Amino acid sequence: MSQDSVSEKVVKICDFILNQANQKADEVIRRAEEEARLLKLQEVDKELDRMAETFRKKEVDVRQKTRIALSSALNEARLQGLNARDEALVAVVKDVKETLFALTKEKGKYTHVLSQLIVEAVLELKESPVFIVCREEDTRLVKWALRGARKSLGDVDVSVSTKEHLAAAPATVSDIGCLGGIVATNSSGLIRVNNTLDRRVELAVSALLPELRDTLFTPEAEVACAALNESAEMHFDAEADPEE
Repeated sequence: MSQDSVSEKVVKICDFILNQANQKADEVIRRAEEEARLLKLQEVDKELDRMAETFRKKEVDVRQKTRIALSSALNEARLQGLNARDEALVAVVKDVKETLFALTKEKGKYTHVLSQLIVEAVLELKESPVFIVCREEDTRLVKWALRGARKSLGDVDVSVSTKEHLAAAPATVSDIGCLGGIVATNSSGLIRVNNTLDRRVELAVSALLPELRDTLFTPEAEVACAALNESAEMHFDAEADPEE
C-alpha cells in the first residue's frame, strides 16, 4: 500500500472520529439544554406553587382578620347601642323623678297623692295601730292627707310618727334624699310598707322595663314614657286644698 493511500485512510478515520465526536457533543449539549430547561420549569413550578401557597395563606389571614374586625365592630356597635339604651332609660327615669319632684311642690296635688299612698299602705299592712313615717317637712301635709284618708281606713288607728322621719328632700333629683311619700309601720316598727315616691318609681320602672327597652328608640317611646309617668304617679290627678 502506498504512502498516499495510508495518509488518505488516516484522514478519513480522523474525519469520522471528529464527526462522531461532534455528534456526541451536540447530543450532550441538547440533553444538557433539555435537562436545564426541565429543571428551570420545575423551579418555576415550585416557585409558582410557593407563591400560590403564600397567597392562599395571606388570603386566609386577611379573611380571618376581616371576620375578627367585623365581629369586633358589631360587638362595639352592640355595646354602644346597649349603653345608649341604658343612658336613655336613665334619662327617662330622671324625667319621671323630675315630674314627681315638681308635683311635691304643688301642695294640693301632693296632699291628694299622700292621702292615697296612706290608704294603700295601711290596707296592705293590715295592722293596728299604724304609724305613718314621712319627711319632716311633709308632716303638716301628711296630717292633712290622713284626715282625708280616714273614711277609707275604717277603725284602724293611724297616726303620724314623731320619732322617725324619712330623709329630707334632695336639692335636685340627682342628689341623695327622699322624693316624698310615706312608709307605714306597725307598733313595733318591724313590719313596714314602703310607699315612698322613690319606691313607686322603682316599681314602675321594673314593671315597664321590657316595654321601655322595646320602644325606647321607636316612635312609641313617648307612649312608654307617658305610661311610666302615669304608673309612678298612680293617676293622682285630683287636688286637695290644705291649709296654708
